Parts: sequence; C-alpha cells; structure tokens
Amino acid sequence: MNHSRHSFTFLKKPLMFSIIKRSFLLLVLSFFVINVHAQQKIGYVNFQDVFEKYPTTQVAKDSLANYEKRLDKQYQFKVKALENRIEFYNNTTLCATASEKETIEEKLRQKKAAVNKMPTENKEKILHKEKTLLPPIRKKIRDIIDQIAVEYGYQNIIDTSDFIYRNEENDNDII
Repeated sequence: MNHSRHSFTFLKKPLMFSIIKRSFLLLVLSFFVINVHAQQKIGYVNFQDVFEKYPTTQVAKDSLANYEKRLDKQYQFKVKALENRIEFYNNTTLCATASEKETIEEKLRQKKAAVNKMPTENKEKILHKEKTLLPPIRKKIRDIIDQIAVEYGYQNIIDTSDFIYRNEENDNDII
C-alpha cells in the first residue's frame, strides 16, 4: 500500500490537529440552530454535509478510490493474460494430441471462470473496505455532536440531511 506522504501528516502535528479539531467543532456549531419549544433546546445539523467536510473522510475516500483502482488494474492484467494464453493456445496446439488439447482447454476454462468472478469479488472487497473505513469516522462525528449537545444543553438534535420536504422560506432556520 503506497499512501501519499501527506495522508496522515496532520495527525502527527499536535498543534495542527488541535487547530483542525477546533475548526471542525466551530463548523459543527455553525450547523446548530437553537429553537426553544416548551423550554427545550433543539438543534439541527446536516450530518451528511458535516461528514463530507470532516478531514479524515476525504483521506478514507481517497484510500477507497486507490484500492478500487488497484483491484481494477489487477483485473485488467488477468484479462490480458488470459487473452494471451488463449492466443498462444490457438497458435501452438496444431501438433498437440487430443488429450493434451483437452487438458489445456480445461485449464483455460478454469482461468476464464476465475477472471469472470473478479468483478463481483472486487465489488465485495470494496464494500468490505468501505465498511471498515467509514463507520469509525461517522461514530467520531456523532461523538462530537453528542459532546456539543451536552455542553450546550440541547435535548434533541435533528439531522436535516434526511428531510424530504423543507419550506424554502425557513432556510435561515435550517443549515
């Protein structure tokens, strides 16, 4: 795995990480709008927007994209190798016996079956990697939101990223 040199360098510098963390907390705070209904503080946050802007989300997405490219290159290499073997077989089996041809053809069928499975297997591998990379980031964001809610006395936080309908006149109330 070849990660770029600067993928996690911001984590190595405590001052820089502290600044990023504070900036992110201010960003999250900016997504909260206070409404007082029966003395309850209700906050609104667009979780998906915060998730997309969180610093490590892009690192994880870049890692997923690189992994997907690497799997695709492996697949393309296997396809090309299979094509070359088939071409070699077609050009060199004129002198082979029937049993030799049958053995070679069986090996080619097995290789073709393995290559044909690769796209599905690669999708499963990518989904697995996504399931290992993204949930910890979501949990970290939820923990930060929980911390802010407790610190500022919110009883409820509503995620606006799932709203189906929103009255455009109230856009100032929901960010």
